[in-house]
Amino acid sequence: MSWKYALGQYIKSPEKFPNDVTLDTPDFVVIKDAFPKSHIHYLVLPKAVKPDTHPLKAFEDDNLYEKTRAMVEKVEKMVAVEFIRTKGYSKDVKIQSGIHSVPSMNHVHVHVMTTDLSSPRLKNRTHFNSFRTGFFVPFRTIPDLKVPSLDAWMVSQEKLIKGDIVVDGENFGNKFAKAKRRLDEDFHKATIHGIPEEVEDDDYRVMEMIS
Repeated sequence: MSWKYALGQYIKSPEKFPNDVTLDTPDFVVIKDAFPKSHIHYLVLPKAVKPDTHPLKAFEDDNLYEKTRAMVEKVEKMVAVEFIRTKGYSKDVKIQSGIHSVPSMNHVHVHVMTTDLSSPRLKNRTHFNSFRTGFFVPFRTIPDLKVPSLDAWMVSQEKLIKGDIVVDGENFGNKFAKAKRRLDEDFHKATIHGIPEEVEDDDYRVMEMIS
């Protein structure tokens, strides 16, 4: 099986991956990203979509989009709670949810993750730019996105991951190692403020992270 289809195994047999599958419902599987680019990084996988369907095509189905939106909102709270419980709290770390305009893997999946990009799995400029440029399409913008030609759009979007690395307005060019040090330093300076024993879904810190 090609690695591009690896997500299919979680849809077909979620029970075989108890350490990776967080939620399994009739319509969705939610898994931990095997190569998380932030400290908390999940994938929401709709089950009833053909493997090679581009997410923009899939979400032309209003019913699928609305069902996925509800699940994404649920997972956003899960991610925020997990982050605060395990890392602490920072007003600088938010939750972002979206798709890649040119997905590297088949099977429609929505990324739900913290914005720190301070994971050891973030290893190059492509990884960074795929989440910090317009290559990453916020989930809630999908219904209003007008793409006359999907193929032409994907060609133009792919150029974005090859651009300079820009962290909070500072241009690092192609110097990924230097940019990564900045990301890690920012994370450690701003995020670790003591870890609460319990955090509820409606905690004000959770709501701030997903706002």
